[in-house]
Amino acid sequence: WFRSKIENYSLSALNAVHDEEMNCHQDAHCILQMQNLIPTATKSDLAKIAVDPTIIARFNPMVNLESRKSLRSSILTWLRLCVYEDKLTRLISLSKSASTDELLRELHTETVWDTDENPAWLVFEVENMLQIRQVQYTVAKHLIDHPGDVMQLNMGTGKTRVILPMLVMHWSLKNRDKIIRINFLSALLNEAYSYFHQILTASMLGIRLYTIPFCRDIKLDENSMATMRNAIDCCREEGGVVLVAPEHRLSLELNCKELFYQDRCVATDLYNFINMPQWYDILDECDELLRHNYQLIY
Repeated sequence: WFRSKIENYSLSALNAVHDEEMNCHQDAHCILQMQNLIPTATKSDLAKIAVDPTIIARFNPMVNLESRKSLRSSILTWLRLCVYEDKLTRLISLSKSASTDELLRELHTETVWDTDENPAWLVFEVENMLQIRQVQYTVAKHLIDHPGDVMQLNMGTGKTRVILPMLVMHWSLKNRDKIIRINFLSALLNEAYSYFHQILTASMLGIRLYTIPFCRDIKLDENSMATMRNAIDCCREEGGVVLVAPEHRLSLELNCKELFYQDRCVATDLYNFINMPQWYDILDECDELLRHNYQLIY
């Protein structure tokens, strides 16, 4: 009941003009909505506003700065209630089954991170009907605070399904100067792409995915280099993510060495592309990725 009340309040605040001093604008606002010149907010828009409050102006430009802060706070409360409602549904289901361990684990799971600082994680929880566990947040927080560290977890603890998306959301949405590049084993790349597309791209967050499926048979010239660079620039501006396999990245490096004897201008451009300081690498299954077997030697 309380969740529905906050939801209706938030949608009403976005879709109507409530200030008595602005009643003269109410009719104009309704007319613009009917003409689809001003969009009508829905529940999915509430989640987007939690991540980026500036889009409130698209729905109701007459909401002042103080009211925007209050509205965002209400939306975050609504999202937290959605998470707890899903949690109650899982608890009821588990209580009817014989899985006592699962029930106890669900009961012990609590939100230990600041939802105001990481609203994208809250949206991720709501959309996927889950709750980030304490150990998952601890690992993600450590990797955020200590770039370059290696963490080891047991199977089934949500390394790829929960922790990796948390890192992607944190860096891609908060730091547009970096290009997030996730390195996957070749056998896992297609599965990872499908999963990330489902939970990040085809979601309320809309984080786009890019790939660089390069092999040494591809002949690089100035036009193809410009295409690659434009795609990566677009990725950085949109806060996208690049997914690569070891052979894609290493083939680029080897091709760069070959080009130095064929076309030094393109080789220089490729070298600068490979060694851009904006790359921010995340390695999934790093013990295997860093194994000598994955180093291409010709």
